[in-house]
Amino acid sequence: MVSSPEPCDLCGLSVQPHPILREINGEEKQFCCQGCARVYQIALDNDMLDQVVYKPAWQTPPVKLAFTTPGETAYISLGGMWCAGCAVAAENILKQQTGIQEVDISFAAERGRIQFDPQQTNLDGPLETLHKMGYQPHLLTDRNERQAELRQENTLLQLITALAFGMQVMGLYLVFLYSEYHLGQFNSPEVRQVQYLVWLLATPVLFYGGSSILKGAWRAFRARTATMDTLVSLGLVAAYGYSVYITFWGNDEAYFDSVAMITTFVMLGRYLELRGGILARKDVRKLLELQPNQAWQKTQDSWVQAPVDTIKAQDIILIKPGEPVPLDAVILEGQAAVDESMLTGESHSVTKVEGSQVYAGTLVTDASLICMVTRESGQNRLDQILQFVEQTLSNKPPIQRLADRLSSFFAIFILTAALLTCGIRLSFGEPISTAILAGVAVLVVACPCALGLATPLAITVALGDITKKGILVRNPAALEIAAAIKGVVFDKTGTLTEGKMSVVAAHSSPEMDLSPEELISLAAAVEQFSEHPIAKAILAANQMSLLPSSEFKILRGMGASAYLGSDFQQRVLVGSRNFLQVMDDHPLVKQTLENTTRGETVVWVGWDESLAGYIALRDQPKPMAHQLIKQLEADHLETEKSAFKTSREIVPPNQRPNASRNGRIQEHV
Repeated sequence: MVSSPEPCDLCGLSVQPHPILREINGEEKQFCCQGCARVYQIALDNDMLDQVVYKPAWQTPPVKLAFTTPGETAYISLGGMWCAGCAVAAENILKQQTGIQEVDISFAAERGRIQFDPQQTNLDGPLETLHKMGYQPHLLTDRNERQAELRQENTLLQLITALAFGMQVMGLYLVFLYSEYHLGQFNSPEVRQVQYLVWLLATPVLFYGGSSILKGAWRAFRARTATMDTLVSLGLVAAYGYSVYITFWGNDEAYFDSVAMITTFVMLGRYLELRGGILARKDVRKLLELQPNQAWQKTQDSWVQAPVDTIKAQDIILIKPGEPVPLDAVILEGQAAVDESMLTGESHSVTKVEGSQVYAGTLVTDASLICMVTRESGQNRLDQILQFVEQTLSNKPPIQRLADRLSSFFAIFILTAALLTCGIRLSFGEPISTAILAGVAVLVVACPCALGLATPLAITVALGDITKKGILVRNPAALEIAAAIKGVVFDKTGTLTEGKMSVVAAHSSPEMDLSPEELISLAAAVEQFSEHPIAKAILAANQMSLLPSSEFKILRGMGASAYLGSDFQQRVLVGSRNFLQVMDDHPLVKQTLENTTRGETVVWVGWDESLAGYIALRDQPKPMAHQLIKQLEADHLETEKSAFKTSREIVPPNQRPNASRNGRIQEHV
């Protein structure tokens, strides 16, 4: 007889064939993974077992269907899961929370979807419960972003409708109506029947597929103005109304094909514009990932983790080695190397001491810092960068603003021209149907589909493409003047280079006669306990086994030292020239001038009273850097030193960047 599989005491999934056994409060519990065992113990310690433990269907109260209460949908990332059972456990936890209607958690993707009632919860409580259980939840979308995604979904549905029905309209025109119209057959029974069919097919194209165009025109009318939607709607409605008249009572061509094609093309442009903006904002929102959600805050005599948005100015926080800075702050105690590449682009870490300012999103690499917060969440430099780019994405370039301004005058002009055409025809004694047809023809021909589609589509595609390449446009107007650029100035670090250091050479002192491998290994033995980017580069270049070391010390801004060897009697120094007290007349000093001229960083290695040599490191150029420079030169753009000269001529002296940093970088482009 085959025994039924035993369920996990937390998530309810089968634990066979290898259960995790734990004795809890004198009872043996079994779990499907270590994660479930951990969550069970945490829930027990916090008196939350009733909210966490799986309940069979017959014990679970009926769940209110999601559609009975209007709700919103949020998406989360969820770390800390060990197996599929952890995903089930997380779902159980969330389903027990007030206001949660429906939950789906994917273990493989570490993602989840939560449908909730915004009047009962804002998700802070449920996500905090997950955090207490040992998971790491992170909200991926806020309300504004979700609304943008819903707009994109609605626009896509309208575009699909316009495409699906519009293609059938065009098929009937291509197969039958165009040839019949060419032969002058406007009133035959067959033509009438096909026109009825294309009328039925074109109706959803205009009134659902193009509903956003019509709504935009109606809003403009109520605001007593005219926009691109006004012009497009006038042409579409006029063509549609005239075609309906022809279908039932007239004896001429019906223009349902124009209605379908114009609507489809305009909606295609609108969807691409909307999608481009959303993708650009998603790329920009990656900046937020640089800022942690939690920070170590001082409360009386202890440090506790607190949400970043609850920490105020003047609060004291602790930043540990390897952690990002949560908020803009000033250092009260400690010294550390801080990676500020996300702000400056420089791969070199900056030494920060007491009184120095640290910025949210930068990374503390090698020591702890005690800081006082100077700017709260939402006011940091990182937040300002995000707001600045969001503002850029929402601004229209001058050419698009010009098109919007012209559209109001153009609409009035076209309406006047259509009325004049109709009136002149009537004054010459033509039938009213012929006069109306002439007026409608003016509206249809003047329909500015190119004006309404080309400008926003071109700008959006350009913004989306360059955003994917990591370029943030400060002002969309820059795209219009890009063709007039005569020179280019690069900040090489992270732009033309990889943004991380690597060893390119090692030179031994003549009296030591060490091989490059031995010199690198000697430095790596000292640097093996350091988190500094230069130390990591030296360790990565080492190909020999490391000597044992002790008494590792760091002197801020100078270097590091440690005792090496089995007896720990040999103190080795790795750092700057001043740290090792290298004299001006040493033969290696002149040799290092070639390295520094190429923009390389020199690290000296030696003992208290003798010099072993130096190691040269460089931020390697990207594979495309040389090709880029050649392409710019082929396009007759100035580069190299001439670009630096041009920048000095253009930028006023009081606005020039710091020459000790940026000036040197630009000279070596």
